[in-house]
This record gives sequence, structure tokens and C-alpha cells, in this order.
Amino acid sequence: MEILIPLFVLIFVILIIVGGVYSHKASKRRQLELAQFAASKSLTFDSNSHSSFPAQMALFPLFNTGFGRSMSNTMTGKVITQNLQINIITGDYTYKTKSGSGKNETTSVHNHSYLLLNLPFNARQTLNFRKEGMFDKITSTFGFNDINFESAEFSRKFHITSDDKKFAYDIFESRMMQWLLDNDPPAFNIATGVMLVSGSRWKVDQFASRIAFASDFFDRWPEHLVQRLGATIVDTTVARV
Repeated sequence: MEILIPLFVLIFVILIIVGGVYSHKASKRRQLELAQFAASKSLTFDSNSHSSFPAQMALFPLFNTGFGRSMSNTMTGKVITQNLQINIITGDYTYKTKSGSGKNETTSVHNHSYLLLNLPFNARQTLNFRKEGMFDKITSTFGFNDINFESAEFSRKFHITSDDKKFAYDIFESRMMQWLLDNDPPAFNIATGVMLVSGSRWKVDQFASRIAFASDFFDRWPEHLVQRLGATIVDTTVARV
């Protein structure tokens, strides 16, 4: 038994070392793949970890949760859609939380990816979009309702809240609703002219799909809404991401 205990300790240490080496190699491989993706989309890439963030991140709870917050593999650039230039920031984001207390206290690391879009509008509205869940159906019986739209199917499938119902109705007109029903859109939030799409750590191709979704989403905003919000029109010869 006395011999087995050191042997178990040695095996445990070896597993930790192997796991660390594998994690480091996977991280470096991810950095390389994201750098190549950024170059293919004319985005600026920064693999370094940063603990200070752009001011617009403070608009969303994700970036105000926990401690040890950091962003890495950051890509910046722009998309052109509907004659509008939208500046984007996307990459990886990590924060930590603690649970329990004393000897039972544990620290959890939460790894996310995100896409932030700075909208060229004078918009102060907030809007939250996600798929309807069972919890939403339960809370609706207590009066916690989201916005209902003319399409019953759309209203059943998606949970949408906003501090400005007209803003929501203008965005989700019939063409937009059908497009969202025909696809598998990610959840997103809009606050004070900034849109956030986020989720658990994305694969490289998911960055491309999230950017493509955002571009297609804004392509479908009705022109009267874009004009009412005072959007800044740009030269359409600028390359799209």
C-alpha cells in the first residue's frame, strides 16, 4: 500500500502535465486557425489576453459577471450591409466564478465567444431575442409575457422583449419573421446601438456563421426604420466581410 500511494501521485502528476501540454497545443492551434480566418476576412487579429475592454461591452451582463475577466483572440473590422458600415469586435472571452465556501469553495472557469456590432444608428432601444423555452411558457401564466407578433408560429418559437414595441415590430416584419423561421438564428441582444451575439466557445467556422447571420439580419431591416434611426450611409465600394 505504501508503494501504491506514491505511484498514484506520480500518475496523477503525469496526467496533469500531459493535459497541460495538450491544452497548450490546442490553444496555439486555435490561435493559428483564427489568425488565418481573420486574414481571410480582412480583420485585424490580436491573440493576446487583455483585462481591459471596450466601453460598449459594459452594456451587457456577460461582461460584468464574475472575476478574472479577460478577452483574447480578438478580431476587429467592419461589415458593409444595406449601404451601412458596421464596426465589429469578435473573439474569445473568459471569466471565473466561485461557489461554496471554506474548504468546499471551488472556482469555475467560463469560456465564451462573442460578436459585438456597433450599429451606425441613433438608437437607444434595447431588444432581446432568443428561442422560446419551457420556462418562458410557465412564466407567461404569471404575466411575464414577451412581445407577440402577427405570426403565431413566430411568437411561439421565439422569445422577444424590448423597451420599445414599435422598434421590435418594425424589425420583425413579415419578411424578417419568415427568414428567421426558415433558419436557425442565434440568440442576440441589442442595447444602445450595440448588438451582441454570444455563446459557449465557438469553433472557427461558427465565427463565420455568426458574422454572416448579423450581415444578413441587417440586410433585412426595412429601409424606413434605417432612415428613421438616422443611419450613416457609406460608400458601397468598400469590401464586405
